[in-house]
Amino acid sequence: MKDFILNDDNTLKITKGDFTIDDSLNQEEKLILIAHKGDYREFPDLGVGISSFVDSDLGELYKLIIENMELDEKEIRELDIYENGNINLKTKRK
Repeated sequence: MKDFILNDDNTLKITKGDFTIDDSLNQEEKLILIAHKGDYREFPDLGVGISSFVDSDLGELYKLIIENMELDEKEIRELDIYENGNINLKTKRK
């Protein structure tokens, strides 16, 4: 799916004086990981709230990522969570 693309600081990316539109799958994954439940009015149950998982149980984080990607109709192709905090997530739209 194509959508508006955001910069790293979550502002709209502008190219040649216009909004940048491109495939948004990676952006959607990132925003779901960052969002907390209740951040999206239309979908109040959507959001992992990854910032809440500092020094927390990685199993619970793994479970929440799976649940939230399914809520957003994404099929997880690859999910690795590393002790250093890095996450490798690859999904596809159902």
